[in-house]
Amino acid sequence: MAIIITATVNDAIERAKSQDRYDQLGGYEGIKALFGWYEEISEDNGDQIELDIVAWCCEWSLYDSAVQALGNYQDVDDYTEAQAIHDLVAETYILELDSGKFLVMDY
Repeated sequence: MAIIITATVNDAIERAKSQDRYDQLGGYEGIKALFGWYEEISEDNGDQIELDIVAWCCEWSLYDSAVQALGNYQDVDDYTEAQAIHDLVAETYILELDSGKFLVMDY
């Protein structure tokens, strides 16, 4: 049996900072987006999800562009951002941040 503590986005931010993972997850904006994504999954399937910043860092990578992200998996010569987003969405989950950066679930 486990004791459950409900976390807030601020808890996630503080935990990321204390584990030196804040920038790796895109700072405030990225952590807020990931927290919302996991919160939505939890609500949709009724399961509780553990706040595990290290796991988030293992599952997600931050990129300056969708083309850069897709370039880790295939040749992207002459790709536009729209084409890269299309191909990424077909393979995995992506979160586009207001800053123009992307968090991509590694696949």
